[in-house]
Amino acid sequence: RSSRAVRTYVEGLDSAWGPSFTSSELMVQLRRGVNGSSVNLYGSMDMAEVVKFSRLRPDADSAESDWRVLRNWVKESRTIEP
Repeated sequence: RSSRAVRTYVEGLDSAWGPSFTSSELMVQLRRGVNGSSVNLYGSMDMAEVVKFSRLRPDADSAESDWRVLRNWVKESRTIEP
């Protein structure tokens, strides 16, 4: 869910960053397109992918921490000049 929220948001930034990208490909595009601020997303997006494919069930604190990182990035990226 958290990676989907970020994906929906970034697709609004650039429609080319749509669902055809894997998370890894999307992270490469984000690194280029938002002044490198996406570095904060790497760990949380990777974790979201692992969870998505049922390879891990994080505890509530870990899940909340990842969600907080993603949410904060969305907030902060609104002020970044391309």
